[in-house]
Amino acid sequence: MEPARVNNPRVLLVDDDDQIRRSLLDMLNERYDCREVDSAEEALLVLGKESFDLVISDINMTGMSGWNSCPMCMRSPRTA
Repeated sequence: MEPARVNNPRVLLVDDDDQIRRSLLDMLNERYDCREVDSAEEALLVLGKESFDLVISDINMTGMSGWNSCPMCMRSPRTA
């Protein structure tokens, strides 16, 4: 992972498909401070510790779906 970009908005990428996460990271990493995780459960853990300006999530994932995690993400005290 690259060092944080102080002035760039923070984006959390959530997808269980590594290739899709890498593609999003390649597209966004230059302008945004991106963090990637491979499950909704992991996203919720990260959101409990870190603040993000935007969460981009796949809807259909193994385990908890992105759709089911949305309300919990919105309730996270660190969600911008």
